[in-house]
Amino acid sequence: MALIQIDVDNREVLDVLGKLAQRAGDLSPALKEIGEDMLASTRRRFATGTGPDGARWAPNTQTTILRYLGSKDRPAGVFGKRDGKRTAKTGANLAMGKKPLMDRGTLASTINYRVTDGGRTLLVGSPQKYAAVQQFGAKKGSLGKRAPWGDIPAREFLGVSAQDARDILDTIEEYLMP
Repeated sequence: MALIQIDVDNREVLDVLGKLAQRAGDLSPALKEIGEDMLASTRRRFATGTGPDGARWAPNTQTTILRYLGSKDRPAGVFGKRDGKRTAKTGANLAMGKKPLMDRGTLASTINYRVTDGGRTLLVGSPQKYAAVQQFGAKKGSLGKRAPWGDIPAREFLGVSAQDARDILDTIEEYLMP
């Protein structure tokens, strides 16, 4: 599984995690619960189109919309009527309404977690090769001649929000104070 490492820099969370590590030998039960919470939080980000900081993801560019329509050269107005069921207007509206990172939901559906290092490390990520490009963004051609076909803005979907930090602290407290 290809993972993106997101470091927690919240001092309070790190201090409590350190205390938990000292008091509890096997952290895996707490980390599994935190992993489930992080999965739910990340999936909500895909539904709302926002990053951990609450900022909305950048909309799709014209290049992306045209590629979605089937050709980088074809104007949106000619999309449709290929199957005799969709008008050009309907097709264009579908393309314009396409949410970033939700082409077929592939990335969102592959978010997972795993507890490693003898129950001391939680990894959250996706095995999709393009996950890092979506998380951090990429400039046109930065990955070779044809990839990406245009600048891709960062659309952060992994990370710890303020609410996630509170949930992590609550979970750790439950394990520390039975």
